[in-house]
Amino acid sequence: MSSLGGSEPLMHLLVKYLILASPLRKKKNNHKNRNSSSIEDSFIQPIILQLLVTWLADCPKAVYSFLDSRPHLTFLLELVSSPSVFVCVRGLAAVLLGECVIYNKSGDNAKDSFMVVDAISQKIGLTSIEKPLFLFFYKITIGMAVLQWTFIQRLSSRNTFVQNSLNYVVVDSVRVVVETLRQ
Repeated sequence: MSSLGGSEPLMHLLVKYLILASPLRKKKNNHKNRNSSSIEDSFIQPIILQLLVTWLADCPKAVYSFLDSRPHLTFLLELVSSPSVFVCVRGLAAVLLGECVIYNKSGDNAKDSFMVVDAISQKIGLTSIEKPLFLFFYKITIGMAVLQWTFIQRLSSRNTFVQNSLNYVVVDSVRVVVETLRQ
C-alpha cells in the first residue's frame, strides 16, 4: 500500500488542482489566502485546461470519466460564467464543455450529452457560452497579428518588398477581425 493515500484517477486529481488554483475559490476564502500568488495560479489554470482539452478530444471514455463526478461540470460552468476569470481560461472551459457534449457517447441518462446541454442551459444559458469562445479565439487572432507584426519589423531592415507584402497581410487580417466584431 502506498503512503500517498488511496488511489484516485489522474483526471480527478487534475480537476482538483484546477479548482485549487481557481480565483473563484480564492474570492470565497479571501481572508485565508491573502499571501497567495495569483500570477502563479494564472499560469496553472490554462495549462491544466489545455491538458484536459487534449485528453477529452475524441475520447468518449475520458469524457465519461470526467463527467463521473458532477462537481467537475458545475465548476466548468462557474468558470465560463465568471467575469473575474481570465478570457483564455473561460474560453478553454467553454471548449471543454463543448467536448463533453460532442464526444459523449454515454448511454447513462445521468451523464449523456443531453444532461450536459441541460446543465449549460439552466446554469448559464446556451447563448452565453458563445461570448467566452468568441473572446478566446479573438485573443488568439490578435496574438497572431502581433507576432506577424513583430516578424515584419525584423524583416524591415532586410527587404522592403517582403515588408510591404507582410504589412498588407497583417493589416488585412486585423481589418477582418474588427469587421467581425462589429457584426
